[in-house]
Amino acid sequence: MTQLNTNNIKAIVRKYILENGSNDDNSLDDSTLLFQENYLDSIGLYSLITFIEKEFNIISKDVDFVEENYESIDAIERYVLTKISVQ
Repeated sequence: MTQLNTNNIKAIVRKYILENGSNDDNSLDDSTLLFQENYLDSIGLYSLITFIEKEFNIISKDVDFVEENYESIDAIERYVLTKISVQ
């Protein structure tokens, strides 16, 4: 696995969301609220979680499935870094 840092976690997640999200607007930045700006819906969230688990080799638990962990690229990056440091 590539050495993970803030920039490449965000780049990987941004690329996935732009390729698989519901919003065709490419003005996505790190603080964009993904649900409010229609980048993700419930099915998109499920797909994103599955992608994140595989891409970053992490295991999510029921307590992790809260909007705060997935509301923006910044939030996802914090979540991934937290999960990696715990494992």
